[in-house]
Amino acid sequence: FGLNTILFLILARWLTLAEIGAFAAAFAPIRVLQIVQRSGFSEAIIQGDTDNSVFVTTCFWMAMAFGFVGAALLVVFSFFIGSLTNASDAGAFLIAMSVIPILVAVASIPEGLLRRRFEVRSLAIRTTVSISLAGLVALWLGYRGYGGWALTIFALANNALSTVLVLAMARWRPTGLPRLHEARKTLPIVAAISSREFAYSSISPIYQLMVAAALGPVAAGAFQIAQRFVTLAQTVTTTSLRFATLPILVQLRDSDARLGNALLETSGLLTLVSAPVYLGLLAVAPHLLPLAVGADNGITTDPILQAMLLIGATISIHTLYTQALTATGRSDVALRWAIVSLLLYVPVGAVA
Repeated sequence: FGLNTILFLILARWLTLAEIGAFAAAFAPIRVLQIVQRSGFSEAIIQGDTDNSVFVTTCFWMAMAFGFVGAALLVVFSFFIGSLTNASDAGAFLIAMSVIPILVAVASIPEGLLRRRFEVRSLAIRTTVSISLAGLVALWLGYRGYGGWALTIFALANNALSTVLVLAMARWRPTGLPRLHEARKTLPIVAAISSREFAYSSISPIYQLMVAAALGPVAAGAFQIAQRFVTLAQTVTTTSLRFATLPILVQLRDSDARLGNALLETSGLLTLVSAPVYLGLLAVAPHLLPLAVGADNGITTDPILQAMLLIGATISIHTLYTQALTATGRSDVALRWAIVSLLLYVPVGAVA
């Protein structure tokens, strides 16, 4: 799953920080919507009764409604983002990518079904194939000098291919129209899960947009490169956790002892994996960045990346215990903590 970040870092050698920053500013609101879609609807499927076709179909149409509303909001925002971030291309990038929430909506329920069945291998194949094919197109565009459009086309192609593949792998289609009574029962569950994930995971894209608005596209580009390196570290340490742990914890939730033992063992394993990755990147960052993204881009990005790595090592443990709360039906606790974090981090970032 780190292939996405690796392709981005290769492209970064051919792009200026301003071009990267314009794309990053345009993609930030899309990322916020993706967080809500992929967490709320997919995890509702993992926890819910998938033998109930009415429940699954209703979740699908709810996801589609959210996707179309999100796409419309992105189109409206595209008329303002250029002046907000001083990135003239950001509006065009955002209009081009405004279809992504609809693609994510189509894929969210099949992805949840695959995760519930523990078909991690299928999800890995889907991701590798879609990123590889979209990446080849993006690398060609970047090499030919298309700048930020190379990243924009990559985002579009990756999401489109990913959606087609997950539909084929899940072998699922909606069986009818949504049922209002089922939607009323499902909405609070989806809202609790997605609100928690939004409050926690939206901090990074919100910071990205704030950096672009306050400091311009060059600073936004350096911030995006640093963020991608941290994402690579997170991929190495938490990918299997994110896709496999929640279904397992759901099965253990009726036994406090078994659930507690699983959490302790997984926490120890995550610490053993995470510490060397983050500390290693922290040590080699000044030398690795110029090699990976070019001398000018690397020198500007280095201090931002080192600051991010210092706090990034805690993310895997936080993810584990957030999923444990979700599995035991205590999404409300995770939501309250995530809201507190969001209310603290965003003002601090604005002041900084």
